[in-house]
Amino acid sequence: MLKHKSIDRICIVVIVVALVVTLLFMNGESIGLVPASKNPEYVTRLFDKTKVHTVDILIDDWDGFLETAI
Repeated sequence: MLKHKSIDRICIVVIVVALVVTLLFMNGESIGLVPASKNPEYVTRLFDKTKVHTVDILIDDWDGFLETAI
């Protein structure tokens, strides 16, 4: 075992800090944290279904690309 004279106090402090952090994350909405399950603001702007999106893919070496394709 560890022979530090105050190892018990150190362990108790670490456990208390871990519990406080856990409680903060469990009640994160009350302190202003946004859950990951909610959509961020950029999603509605980036994936706007009222607009037609176009993607222009430019490949320099098309034949080389096709040769290395699986």
